[in-house]
Amino acid sequence: MNTFAERLKSFRKGISTANFAKKLGISGGALNNYERGRGVPNGKKLIHISKQLGVSVEWLLHGTGMEDKTADTANFLKDISELPITTCPNCGKLYDRIVHAQELLIKAQEREIALLKENAALQAKTKS
Repeated sequence: MNTFAERLKSFRKGISTANFAKKLGISGGALNNYERGRGVPNGKKLIHISKQLGVSVEWLLHGTGMEDKTADTANFLKDISELPITTCPNCGKLYDRIVHAQELLIKAQEREIALLKENAALQAKTKS
């Protein structure tokens, strides 16, 4: 599977477009476009789709990094947030730093998506 469209299609396996789109939280038209290679979702949608499918954004976009690291990170953040601050004065600071790092990662992923879209648009222009 070389493209986002192919990787996305691989999850549908006999599920109707409408039901699969509903599961992913997108419209049937958007799913149809994504599966035909006519675009990639924006950053927040892509992150949501990756969580629904249980794979990483990296895998959806590039076919690498199949494990879903977002679930591991969320569980780690939950565990840290439940630590008693009185026994661990640096835990609050650590939690804040992890949340900040996660926000930076999301911004970087959104920027990568924007660059991929820009690249696809430039490739389409050069083919015309």
